[in-house]
Amino acid sequence: MNNETYLTVDEVSQYIGLSVGTIYNKVSSGDIPFHKFGAKIIRFKKDEIDEWLSSQESKMRQQKASVPEFKIPTDIIQILKENPVAAPAFLRKKFGQ
Repeated sequence: MNNETYLTVDEVSQYIGLSVGTIYNKVSSGDIPFHKFGAKIIRFKKDEIDEWLSSQESKMRQQKASVPEFKIPTDIIQILKENPVAAPAFLRKKFGQ
């Protein structure tokens, strides 16, 4: 007996917190694993959705890690130190002014 759990579009939408329209867009673009039964019936295996979610989280972590840290140019820092009144409050706080 096959014990796989299939979810509808509405169930997947609720399960992963995306709108039904977004789920259909992901199906259309092939971004999410799905199974088609007949011409119009779309179902999702829960274990495949769980694996897909894990892979999406890994991609997000990799993208976040690859974003370079913003550095304020040294000439700007010097200007802000020399004229702290012109600096925004968050920068004055950062540089102790």
